Amino acid sequence: MATARICPFDGVALDGAGDCRRCGAGWRGQADLAARAPAAFARLAADPRADPAGPGRPLACPACGARLEPWKMETFSVWMYRCPSCGGWLCPRGTIDTLARRELQLGREAAFASFSPEERAAMAREIAAEAAAAAPEPELPFVHGFLAKFGLPVVTRIHRERLPIATWSLALVLVAVFVGELRGAGLESAAVRLGYGPDHRGLWVAVKAMFVHAGWGQLLGNVYFLLAFGDGAEQRAPRWLFAPAFVALGVAALLCDALLHPQSPLVGASGGVAALMGACVVLQPRARVTIQLGPLVWRLSMAGFFVIALSFPILMAALRWPGAAWTAHLVGLALGAGGAALLRTFSRES
Repeated sequence: MATARICPFDGVALDGAGDCRRCGAGWRGQADLAARAPAAFARLAADPRADPAGPGRPLACPACGARLEPWKMETFSVWMYRCPSCGGWLCPRGTIDTLARRELQLGREAAFASFSPEERAAMAREIAAEAAAAAPEPELPFVHGFLAKFGLPVVTRIHRERLPIATWSLALVLVAVFVGELRGAGLESAAVRLGYGPDHRGLWVAVKAMFVHAGWGQLLGNVYFLLAFGDGAEQRAPRWLFAPAFVALGVAALLCDALLHPQSPLVGASGGVAALMGACVVLQPRARVTIQLGPLVWRLSMAGFFVIALSFPILMAALRWPGAAWTAHLVGLALGAGGAALLRTFSRES
């Protein structure tokens, strides 16, 4: 009759599979472990100085009684015990599973090392995108939370590192200029006097016209989109460049609109605000646009929102829908997205 193999940890007899029913340790042959996890098994190394069992507690081989030698799994605090006489291995609870997981990890590392730098960068982007998509929706900042209460689209998942002081400052300037219009001769008079049109042309006129609004609706719409999307653009753009870019791109959009409507006085910051929206799409590609109406919530990717933002003014311009500078919106979106793409390219090269 064969002699029962005893677990050296607790003195309990091992079962037919070589496992201890009390402590969970297992007795395995070297061929079994090498076949189960060849790469991870080959990385085991003898380390008697770090034996967790201690020099005062020698472990005897369950098969032949020889003293077992501790072997460590790389830099992990995981030990297995080898018999120098019969070549068997005593595996404490969980070490066989750890060996298998390490084998999978080594396989992934080897596969990753075989990829080109471009393939590695693409994989890293995919992993980051999946992690971002699986992350819970973060709590909205105060301004965005206030806008969301009215069912307005807000930008979430922004990479935020600082307060959007420049965005808030521009919004206050637009409001202050509008208050000045109300306290002056009125909105219609201000639009005629300060608007860019057949009687008033020039670069400085275009700059002034950009900060003038012809009504409450135009002002509120521009201030809202400025607050909602300017934050995301400001987080990634140099702060010193933010306001000049807003003015320059807004003026460029207004002048393009003037080419198509030479007889109309043009006012409003629609082009500059649209440029910030386009920049936000490029600079915050993992952000989302969220619309909440009571219990109903719609979430769009920035790419999906950009398609809608382009399609809507194209449709309105084709229908010649009055009341908004649709051409300025389109030009501003395109200029903002293009400028942000150039900024990202130069930032990576530097």
